[in-house]
Amino acid sequence: SKKTFLTVLRSLLFEFPLVLIFATYMSLLWVDRVHDLYLKPQLDKLVWSPRRIFHERTYYERHCFKSDMSTFQGSDLFLSPDATTEDIYKHNLKHGFSVFPGILSDETATNLRSYIIGRNKVLKEEDSIFVISNKNRWSFGLGTEEPTVVTAMEELTNNARLSAAMEKIIGKDAALIEMTAITSAYGARNQHWHDDVTESPQKYARAFGPSYSLFVQLQNTTKEMGATTTCPGTHYCPSGNMDGFCEENGFQLVNHDGYWRAGDALLMNMDSWHRGAAHTDPNGQDRVMLILTFVPKPRERAESRQMAQGITFSLRWDMWGHTWSDL
Repeated sequence: SKKTFLTVLRSLLFEFPLVLIFATYMSLLWVDRVHDLYLKPQLDKLVWSPRRIFHERTYYERHCFKSDMSTFQGSDLFLSPDATTEDIYKHNLKHGFSVFPGILSDETATNLRSYIIGRNKVLKEEDSIFVISNKNRWSFGLGTEEPTVVTAMEELTNNARLSAAMEKIIGKDAALIEMTAITSAYGARNQHWHDDVTESPQKYARAFGPSYSLFVQLQNTTKEMGATTTCPGTHYCPSGNMDGFCEENGFQLVNHDGYWRAGDALLMNMDSWHRGAAHTDPNGQDRVMLILTFVPKPRERAESRQMAQGITFSLRWDMWGHTWSDL
């Protein structure tokens, strides 16, 4: 009927648009409220403003010198076979570098190295990760789709001594934020001295959580092949001429026998000053290294600090959210 038609027409032309406008308005009010109550406070916590820099400092601007280095001998950074979890904790607290011998078996190190060398040969630019002094150096992200990577992760996380030390130093079930391989070939030059973070718990312990990297050698590495050069004790140094005294007194990480052996894992506080050394041996193998970086796992009412700034966060998207126990 005509009356029914007019009722439907009025609903379509007047009532429905008004209802839609009202619903849209209420939805926008809800979105604005969610933004103000939940999203904006989270964003504010991520913005490192001059005001926060001034008010949230927990450590003074300590100026470091050569005398602040904790040791001048590479062998001091290699853990003894009978070191307890408490010993390892104190060792890393003192030096910032601790080498765990024999974390990967020779077979696993060899197989993983072969896989990485093969990937390097077909590495695409979009899969590459920037590294300092990148001529004759290559890096890319790893995942667990490759069986040799899975085997390596199982050996790492099932090592009782390493697992206990990781929990003591970083906390239970540490969160993974980096999983990469780095290769240095003959002709790679010295990197400049650096730490791997900018703003960190070194000066802002309530704002940022600590971060630690595991550098795992996949072949016996000599000084001439570019064994990492270290400057122990500098994880306590927010300022100073680290470039100068580390250049004069830093040393490459090899043991008494002149090697950093395949399967050995270095646990490094990322505030520590170090550099990748030049590969100067024309007859030496490419130096291949597995790198994993961890931070404390976020926990409600226990751990809500953000990750230190300056980290490359070189983690493939399909590895986001993984922890020590997931590997």
